[in-house]
Amino acid sequence: MRGICGFIHIDGQVVAPDELAAMQGALALTPWSVATQEVSPHAALAEVQWAKQPRHAEQRGIARDPTSGCVVVADAHLRDKTALAKRLGVPAHHPDTNNDAALILRAWQHWREHALQHLDGEFAFAVHDPRRQVIFLARDRMGIRPLYLHLTHGRLLAFASSARAVLAHPRVPRDLNEARIADFLVTQLEGIDKTSTFHAHVQRLPPAHCVLVDRDGARRQRYWSLADEPASSVARSDDEWAEALRDALQAAVRHHLAGHRAGAMVSGGMDSSTLAALAAAELRSTGMGPLRTYSLVDSRSPNSETRAVHAMLRLNGFAPRLLDHASVGAIADATWQHAWQCEEPFDAMMLPLHAPYFAAAADGEEGVLDGVDGDMPFLVGNGLARRLRRGHVLETWRNVQGLARTYPMGPTASQQFLQVVRRAVVPDWARTLRQGWRPSASHSTDETDGIIHPDFAHHVDLPARLDGLDHWTARMPHWSARAEAEEALDHPFLTVGVERYHRVAASHGIQPLHPFLDRHCLGFYLNLPDRQRLQGGWTKAVLRRAMVGRLPELVLRRQDKQHLGWARTQALLQRHHRDVVERLQAQQELLRPYVAPQAIAQALATPLQAAADSDDWALLFNLATLANWLDRQSSPGQTQAKVQRTLAFEN
Repeated sequence: MRGICGFIHIDGQVVAPDELAAMQGALALTPWSVATQEVSPHAALAEVQWAKQPRHAEQRGIARDPTSGCVVVADAHLRDKTALAKRLGVPAHHPDTNNDAALILRAWQHWREHALQHLDGEFAFAVHDPRRQVIFLARDRMGIRPLYLHLTHGRLLAFASSARAVLAHPRVPRDLNEARIADFLVTQLEGIDKTSTFHAHVQRLPPAHCVLVDRDGARRQRYWSLADEPASSVARSDDEWAEALRDALQAAVRHHLAGHRAGAMVSGGMDSSTLAALAAAELRSTGMGPLRTYSLVDSRSPNSETRAVHAMLRLNGFAPRLLDHASVGAIADATWQHAWQCEEPFDAMMLPLHAPYFAAAADGEEGVLDGVDGDMPFLVGNGLARRLRRGHVLETWRNVQGLARTYPMGPTASQQFLQVVRRAVVPDWARTLRQGWRPSASHSTDETDGIIHPDFAHHVDLPARLDGLDHWTARMPHWSARAEAEEALDHPFLTVGVERYHRVAASHGIQPLHPFLDRHCLGFYLNLPDRQRLQGGWTKAVLRRAMVGRLPELVLRRQDKQHLGWARTQALLQRHHRDVVERLQAQQELLRPYVAPQAIAQALATPLQAAADSDDWALLFNLATLANWLDRQSSPGQTQAKVQRTLAFEN
């Protein structure tokens, strides 16, 4: 795994040695980090390798063409490199055929900006082309690899795999973007967009976007969308759909295992268990293995997730590491320390994941397979109403019966059926008419649970931000399964989730691997019929069928969403209760402009033995980590925080 960084002085200023060194230092996340760089008079590009294992020359993330002077730095894992090399005319046994950066450089020289149409896989890269006096940056289609930018028009472009590394450049202002602090305090706003960061002068390059920067400015464009993805081969029977999905996921897992020492998360759910089973089978077929797996368990009391984990790990082909909530020691201590070093406040709630990533790094792994993104592709959405509109009354009734059995505390089958009937029979024109009668402002500052300071909510125009989040979701029900799938897979919620996992894993030198988001699976999801998403009340019906005989029955038939992440966080909080309270007491003044006084008082009053389902622990931890993060952003040269973004692109 690696991070990349670099900059170009558009105004012709000469590169100073300390500029690149500072950015590289911010990317050196592990004691064994190794940096490589290419420096010219006005531009500097670098990679920082995080892997413990020695890397061969063909795995370097920097490539330079001595004739043209073009340089590429890339955090990439391309798919079908052999086919790409052949299209580029690279001889079969040439070292470049296995080097992602070298192939990207050749693709740039051959196709220029159109190279992105020929690249498949995960990537974030920058090309400096001194002949044209341009720098070109791009990010992969689903945003698996991150890329952050700062641009001062006519003067400086800086980029890196993390916002922290961009901010390390001495000419990048560190002003805060206070609107993003509001997003943290109103949790759902984390997914408001795909560009903003906690700093006013740093942005994320969105997935499937590229930007070309020269003396005349920056031109950003989207080079791909889900709507461009062709239909996958149409399968007919349930068994054919299941086989097609299994084949697509197996190929995706094979791609992610290639070139990595990789382990796998196993939570006992369908998604992570599917990937682990396919990965173990792939390793067995090549004479490798076993697959190292990492699981959070809780021995303190019986729970469905721990039972499912144990059932899963009784299969052949695994070398399991179990991380128990009740345990103490080096991993627990290291996990706790990471709470106070997170790059973004959002990352603090990922605290439990530090344990498996810490263990994976200690085992020498470079990547870890994760099924966290396995829900979005199989969302049911408006599928029940669509099926009912097509006359599948009995099927709809059986589905709501199954859902009622799975969730007995929710609406009854009859209540759910009536809701589906209403949704199916009410015409869209009636919905439009009803919505037209509503006030134009659909949100208010009353939706924040009293956490955000009212003056601050007004300052950032919180209702407008909530409305902005709503714009990612259609106001009318979807009557096309594909349109609904495109909306779900394109929502910023998926992007920010992937980015959060990357930041946490990267702090241990680990690359999180996401086979569910492989491009070759996307066409399958987009064309998946509603019947394959929900059948007999069973969600992810096609995935369950695909894994029959490959997963334990306990996992295949698991419907609950119990997850031990918060339980582990709460166990750590109870163990370190005094530390959290003392931190918040010492730094609470930093929160005063943003957080309502009563929320701070409530957090500080959280008792040590708070109820297991209490929100008090979450409030205490969130405010303590936000205050800690704000304290770490302050510096003697810090200018007053602003609610603004300075990156502007010409579309």
